Amino acid sequence: MSYGIEIYNESGVRVLGMADFTYSKIFETDIPAGSSNYNITVPGYSDANCIVVFTPIGYVTGEQSGSLGGSGSGFVPLYRSPGGNVVTVMRGPSGQAYDPGNQRFRTVYGRVQACRMEVFRIFGGN
Repeated sequence: MSYGIEIYNESGVRVLGMADFTYSKIFETDIPAGSSNYNITVPGYSDANCIVVFTPIGYVTGEQSGSLGGSGSGFVPLYRSPGGNVVTVMRGPSGQAYDPGNQRFRTVYGRVQACRMEVFRIFGGN
């Protein structure tokens, strides 16, 4: 009996299984709450074979983000890769929210809460 998940394409050919890849954590740091973006150098990072995961460290207190007049906290950061082994942590998410009092949309800016950032390198695969 085997365990795990296997994915097959429409022709019945297995395209991904538990034996096809593995991963290893190559970097970990805590990201403080805030709203400004910044770059972090991650030794061994590459867009081709790494992923970045953000996990909130604590609970959000007060009104949740995404509401007009709210605290704007509660988001986890986003990231982008400008190239090389640099990861840009984007801590200032923004979006549009409808303001029923003024009957128009307005831009709402958020603040990310404190998070743990982990970077994993994926080995193998098809």
